[in-house]
Amino acid sequence: MAASSGKAPAVLEVCRESRDEALRIYKLVQFNYNIEVNGRLVPEMRFYPKIWYNKDADIIYLGSGSCVGTLMMLLHTDIDVTRVAISMDDYKHTDRTCIWEEDLSHTPFQGMKPFLGPQIDHVTRYLRVLHGFEPTGTLLEKAFPGFKTLREVFFLVKPAIVYPDIKHIDESVGIEKIIDSDGSRGVTKFSLEENIKGKLASALQVVGAKKWVGENEPNFNVSRLYFLKSAKRKADVMALHINNRMMHRMMWSMARQLMDECTIYPTTRDYPGPGDYLFRFQGTEERIDKLIERLKLERVKAEKLFKTEVLVVDPTIAVCPSSEDSNALSGAVSSQLGH
Repeated sequence: MAASSGKAPAVLEVCRESRDEALRIYKLVQFNYNIEVNGRLVPEMRFYPKIWYNKDADIIYLGSGSCVGTLMMLLHTDIDVTRVAISMDDYKHTDRTCIWEEDLSHTPFQGMKPFLGPQIDHVTRYLRVLHGFEPTGTLLEKAFPGFKTLREVFFLVKPAIVYPDIKHIDESVGIEKIIDSDGSRGVTKFSLEENIKGKLASALQVVGAKKWVGENEPNFNVSRLYFLKSAKRKADVMALHINNRMMHRMMWSMARQLMDECTIYPTTRDYPGPGDYLFRFQGTEERIDKLIERLKLERVKAEKLFKTEVLVVDPTIAVCPSSEDSNALSGAVSSQLGH
């Protein structure tokens, strides 16, 4: 539902014949809505762009800019939502216009906090709205009928380090199911699935034994974002042994300047100690080659400045310094580079 979602599919702009065929399956949708409470319409205050939507091909992606209000908007828009992707990343929603991120103490939301309050993790709240339930004793008993056409839910996990950490969604990005143990920084697919089962159980406690409102329960998939082959984008990793604070600050600053193109692991700005640091690059093959050359030049500068050798380390055997986001990184890299 980002502004970029309003871009028309290419098939609509090739010629008149292709446009006529595409209009049979694509629908131009305005996602603003008014929610009915006791016969009175309460307007949704945010603006969403019109987008072209194909229920048989498109996946609604709920990223860090989404909230329960986003799902409510979908629920009250006249489209068949068949596939939804939910980011499993923990986040704090920062859009203050989303009333579902507040304390829900005012009318008509009084009594909703136990069901959808901000104290509940976002995945559990999403699943409750997707499933449907009746919050008895509140003014919104009929506001959550569930998504009857829902067929598939994709749970998107953080990628292992050699996969791109995609932050901006556009036509170059797709969703792929994880079929083995390479889902997320050394975490096995089994453990990810167990986590999701726990989320489902927690989400459905509020609705008891009631079945999903559709004809069949939707399929649930552990998945990740990836760049389509046609986008000609990829990821690569280089590892350096860094053994002092000032050298770390120099390398960290370089990665920071490159933003989404280069990430250093551990990501913390504070120096966690001597060890092997992983640099993940993503972009086109040509761009990655240039970024790696830049890192090599920075390495040479660091060696001259600090009068010490900066070793290049095989990423598959790298030993990262201890930090919250470096747990099992070397195992994940080893798994991925052999994938």
